[in-house]
Amino acid sequence: MEVFTSGKYKDMYAGVRELTPEERELMQEMSDQLYDQFVQLVAESRDLSKEEVRALATGQLYTGEQAKELGLVDELGGLNTAIDLAASLAGIEQPEVEYYKPEIPSLLSSLLGMNIQKIQSFIQIQSLGAEGIILLETLSNPYPEPQYR
Repeated sequence: MEVFTSGKYKDMYAGVRELTPEERELMQEMSDQLYDQFVQLVAESRDLSKEEVRALATGQLYTGEQAKELGLVDELGGLNTAIDLAASLAGIEQPEVEYYKPEIPSLLSSLLGMNIQKIQSFIQIQSLGAEGIILLETLSNPYPEPQYR
């Protein structure tokens, strides 16, 4: 693989080569700075010391119950709990929630905008039959329908 760039560091994020020692140092500095910003923000917003946050912010996963015990979250619950709490804080008794999701192009509209490689793939897909195409269309929609209260 050949990569052409217009700047010294343009391809360091591409993952096509090893980083140079200088690039590793730049990445580490950036990572350290972002981590420090994260620690500062959590410490301020959760009323914890930076040392307490650093002891917790190791990349370890916490369950909701553990996070609550550690002071990292105030409440446990799902979307409806969050909506109820936000409504309460805003003084709204009967919140009306609208759900938005990006429009997903249908299989047909995707096929109509294809290049030759995609058309060749489509020819292979056609051999699946109607049931296979319907299954592909169903599986290609990663957004479940929202649950309304």
